[in-house]
Amino acid sequence: MCIIRLSLLAFALVIQPYSSAAAQRAPSASFDCNATKDSLEKLVCNTPKLAEADRTMAKLYSDAKVSAFGEGPSNQLKRQRAWLKERDKCQKTKWHSIEECLADEYNDRLRDLAEAALFTDTPLALQTLQIVDVQAAPMYEAIAIYAKVPRGTNWFHPTMTKKREALLALIRPYIKRIMTDPSTGTVHEPLENDGVHNAEDVLTSDRHFASFLQFSSAAIEAPKQVPCAAIVKHPELMRATDSAFGGAIDGWIANTDCEETLPPVPHLDTLLDHIYKGWPNCEGTIRISLAKSYQHLVSTIRVANRQDIRSFVRSSEARSSQRMPRRKDVTSSDIQLAINELTAYYSRYQRVTASDARLFALSRVYKLMTDGQFCD
Repeated sequence: MCIIRLSLLAFALVIQPYSSAAAQRAPSASFDCNATKDSLEKLVCNTPKLAEADRTMAKLYSDAKVSAFGEGPSNQLKRQRAWLKERDKCQKTKWHSIEECLADEYNDRLRDLAEAALFTDTPLALQTLQIVDVQAAPMYEAIAIYAKVPRGTNWFHPTMTKKREALLALIRPYIKRIMTDPSTGTVHEPLENDGVHNAEDVLTSDRHFASFLQFSSAAIEAPKQVPCAAIVKHPELMRATDSAFGGAIDGWIANTDCEETLPPVPHLDTLLDHIYKGWPNCEGTIRISLAKSYQHLVSTIRVANRQDIRSFVRSSEARSSQRMPRRKDVTSSDIQLAINELTAYYSRYQRVTASDARLFALSRVYKLMTDGQFCD
């Protein structure tokens, strides 16, 4: 994912909306400034802008602790620990001051957490995104409005006028740019081929809204991620994160934050690490498209819903018998542990029987093992 790096001057704007009393008192960080002995944490405490950012980060992190399923823990603890390690590298920064390095790191984490908390603390999430990712902020507001409305809603019914006009006002600037900016020429044609010619077309179906997100991210890097919580509410939005061009431009298409916002599946992560370790080399830009497709597959496995599982169980594919492929860096234990973990995962969060969950889990691991060999 493309990382936006803001200057310390830009970072100063982040904290302004969050503290009405900033002029009267210096904000404290989310941790005990009197107790810490860490030099970076002391710097955060002694820099009001960083301290306030830390407090905002802690609030968004708390908002994102519950998974996008609405129950169970998210995987934000793992992500937060990884971020802390990155933050600590600021102690040895060579490219700019420690304060600027910390500002960059906090901006990155604030953006990711704001995306994750878009449906649990919408006002704070949008307020944060309007500062740390001003280009994409209206897009995320549009996603929040769209995904909160039940699937199948007729956006052109008179009762939807107010929400529709608010949503169209957010979408139109993006559509106009895609359709008129010469630099987006490779995108507007496939978007039109998908049936989207104007902002109103975006609201005619989940498929069209997904196309809008997919091609917008490829053309103007907005959104950078499709919030997994939006996909849980409207599953067809997942197609916004799949490859579409068969080349390098697929690398610009949005990812999801499902890995961070859904419950932890450590054995699946281990299996993926081992598959990636043995990932074959590919020539040309097709490798980018293949990697994007595989990333999309992984996200669909994490977010698969009850309907997906039951549809598969009733399909002819579920009754076929195929031998699990072998890969150099993957052990039989890796495979079995991932299957068992996904079986429990689907049983708990999608309320399906253990037998259906296991059959689906087995099929998904099989796809991970086969699709990872595209380039052989």
